[in-house]
Amino acid sequence: MNWNKWDGNQIISFLNIYEKYELLWNIRSNDHIHKLKRESAFEKLLKELQESGFEKIDINILKTKIKTVKTVYIYNL
Repeated sequence: MNWNKWDGNQIISFLNIYEKYELLWNIRSNDHIHKLKRESAFEKLLKELQESGFEKIDINILKTKIKTVKTVYIYNL
């Protein structure tokens, strides 16, 4: 998969997996403020993405892509 630019299917696949990790995206989650829990969730998310075909992603790319998705979402509200 090309991580420089996502197609619609890649975005949907990513969002379906990312949605499971509420403490990463829901700032009202009680666990969101716990850095160790968030880091653990990032590692689990990364592993799940890699197992789902996103084999060229690493933790830095993952965090950058999450930030990009959030920015696009907020911009389009």
